[in-house]
Parts: sequence; structure tokens; C-alpha cells
Amino acid sequence: MTVIRPSVLNRAGDRCEFCDVPNGAVVVRDDDAGTWQTVEGSAVNAARADGEEPVKIILTVAHLNHNVNDNRPENLKALCQRCHLRWDAELHRKNAAKTRDRKRLERGEVFLPGLIEQTKGC
Repeated sequence: MTVIRPSVLNRAGDRCEFCDVPNGAVVVRDDDAGTWQTVEGSAVNAARADGEEPVKIILTVAHLNHNVNDNRPENLKALCQRCHLRWDAELHRKNAAKTRDRKRLERGEVFLPGLIEQTKGC
């Protein structure tokens, strides 16, 4: 069993190191204002009635340089799901583009910037 996650969460005080939301809390976020509010009990149902979606916070451990083999403490941060996804957004975009390109090649498509040309049947 690894001790990395517990040590990172402990160092972070069991809170997201970017937005300060506490691990395990049920919150409603206001992304426009960049804020969150903890909700409990009947407040969860009230939030749903108002069209807000309460979420339970589960902290994750992010590799700041995106190298999963680099487990130096200064490369690791405890982040909530939202902050972790935002931190990795550019990496996810690049990986998705690579996957799309690979699938095009597997289908036999040749693609150039601004032009996709089918080569099957040629």
C-alpha cells in the first residue's frame, strides 16, 4: 500500500490546495464567482430544488508536471476533482487530439492541416 496519498492530504490539511474546499464535504459551486458553499441535510434537497447540483468532494493527488513517476513532494498537490481536471485540461486536449489522429490513420485517412482526404479505394 502506498503512503503517498495520505501524506499529501495530511500536508494539505485535507483541503484542496487550489480552492480550499474540504475533503468529504458536500458543496454547491458557483463557478462564475469561483466560490463554493457547504450544504448538509435538508439543504442538499433545497439546493437540488433550486437547480444546483451538490457534489461530494473527493480529493485527488495531482502531479503538477504530469509525470506520474515524479513523486517528489513539491510535484504533488491535493486537489478536488474540479481543480484537478482544470489543471490537466491542456494535457487532456493534447491526448484527445493524438487519439483522434491515430484513429484517422487506422481508418486509412490521410489528413493535412485544413484538409482531410480519404485514401481508401484509391
